[in-house]
Amino acid sequence: MVKCPNCGAEYENNVRFCGKCGTKIPEPVKKAPKKKKLLFLIGIPVLAALIVLGVIFIPKLFEDSGSGSGDSGGSGGGSSRKSNYLLMKDTVFPFPQNGTLYLFSKNGVEKREFGEDIDEMMMGPDQSFSYFLDTKNDLWFTDGKKLEKVTANADSVIPALNQTAAVLDKNGVLYLASAGAKTKAAEDVEWICAVSPDGKTVGYSKGGVSYYYNGTEHELGGDLYLLAISNSGRYIYFLKDTGLWVQRGDDAESCRKIMPSCERYYLNMDGTQVLGTGSEAGTHLSENGGEAVKILSNRLYPLLPVSCAGYTKLEDSGKVWFIGCRDFTKICYFQESDGAKDVMTLDSDLQRKTWVREADRVWLLDDEKTLIYIRNDDLWQRDISRDDSEAEKLARYVTQDCLLSNDGSSLLCMDEDDNIMYVKRGEKAAEVFIDPISDAAPVGDSGFLILADDALWYTDGGRAVRVEDIPGRVTDLAYSGQVFGSRWNGQKGFYTLIICDEDDEDVLYMTKDGKTFSKVFVLE
Repeated sequence: MVKCPNCGAEYENNVRFCGKCGTKIPEPVKKAPKKKKLLFLIGIPVLAALIVLGVIFIPKLFEDSGSGSGDSGGSGGGSSRKSNYLLMKDTVFPFPQNGTLYLFSKNGVEKREFGEDIDEMMMGPDQSFSYFLDTKNDLWFTDGKKLEKVTANADSVIPALNQTAAVLDKNGVLYLASAGAKTKAAEDVEWICAVSPDGKTVGYSKGGVSYYYNGTEHELGGDLYLLAISNSGRYIYFLKDTGLWVQRGDDAESCRKIMPSCERYYLNMDGTQVLGTGSEAGTHLSENGGEAVKILSNRLYPLLPVSCAGYTKLEDSGKVWFIGCRDFTKICYFQESDGAKDVMTLDSDLQRKTWVREADRVWLLDDEKTLIYIRNDDLWQRDISRDDSEAEKLARYVTQDCLLSNDGSSLLCMDEDDNIMYVKRGEKAAEVFIDPISDAAPVGDSGFLILADDALWYTDGGRAVRVEDIPGRVTDLAYSGQVFGSRWNGQKGFYTLIICDEDDEDVLYMTKDGKTFSKVFVLE
């Protein structure tokens, strides 16, 4: 073990910089290239055939409803109006079966001959593409239509926007990939430090020295911990001497400290804003490389609408996360104490306005102005676009288990008697199902599928109607846009997968509207 000379934090011998304060650890042991897989594996196993494949099943009613907890949020429906947020697009999900690769997307299923199984997979921030590793360590790219091999012997990958990614192979060669095509950035690289949101600039370490590449290699030095990069390498963020520092491109003379060290940093859509949060440091916001303004002495978390592309790692340690918003001054935040959440926004002077106090669960709908929340077992809503708005009670005695629709306009929830209620934005709750249920999933825009006694039911606000289009006994719902590698809800245009037992075979069906179903294949 080695100890940080500044703050005293202890680390393994191969750590070169303190993850808490950024101070360089004395006499570092050179970090050898490690056998590192892609940055996270997706999937909650229900059927053995799907454990590696990453189809997400719902282990209990409404478990992953994106309720505004520390590092959770929403992703879902789209919108044609101008938004402060980068909204989710189509989900692309590759699924190997008997030598065939099925590429699921909102447009249907494409088939490709593919002899290998998928080991691990990583989605892009807007889920419109996937990079995945097969069992031979070959890295592949798909957008739901084309399938491209990126490189053999892949070691690590960090996807960014616009179908881009930073890719490091096991020989230490670093590439910037775009839609499957790759450009070599550097050799003898030990690890990827960070990638810009647009995927055109990458930071890395080799020989104990930090570099970044944006068409040209630039050396930064060996006495810093490279943390984040804005688009085009305009701002380089790194930890040094117990704080977050910024450098404007390759201008070393511009380097300066902008905020104290925080536990977590969030980068906006182009990397021109950094939000630092920590239980001790509080919450700070820096814009365009300027000195940060302290917003609150406590830790704040961004509260995102359900279709926002957010909370994607842009560097290896998980200390910096991309959030798909243009301006941090125009989003909702919440602070949490003993499980209770206060929701607030900022004005033009970065002063706080609190809209909700001591809520148990909170959702921001896709109109970016409607807050839905549970407090004291009652369901409430409030319009945060009007200063004179008042909270409106929608339903009484609601459990904590709620599920958002794909378009972010509606909510399915359960009362204390296990009755299922449908809540549409601006309307009172309506009872849609009264019998005990075993599962539920969003489908289409504002609809839901309900599983009860091996039968399937559909509702979009009216009394649930039994689905007669499936010949077998329904055993599982698998809404593939729901949780991919994170904890977000689905999105407009996502498909829902149904597993049925037909003559002792598990058969996979697909639906986009909850009314018509198409058979895909028999699961092996």
